Amino acid sequence: MTGASDDPYYSRVGQRWELAERQDPVVWPAPDGSPARGPLDPSALAAFRDHGYLVMPALFSTTEVATLMREIEHLTRTADPTRDDVI
Repeated sequence: MTGASDDPYYSRVGQRWELAERQDPVVWPAPDGSPARGPLDPSALAAFRDHGYLVMPALFSTTEVATLMREIEHLTRTADPTRDDVI
């Protein structure tokens, strides 16, 4: 296990931000070194590698999105702003 001082991304352990080149792969290969296998096709993997996010318009139904939005609103109303882990 590495310690905080071994973190290659200073902004996670320091008091200032930085724009750093990625040190780790975006998509890890399979344990045998072959390309990763999973639910994303090569074009989706390339888009994620290049942009850092994926747009998946049909991932959640409108009912699921409404449920998530209600939960976000609840958490926003009930969050304790004095806690260090609340942004």
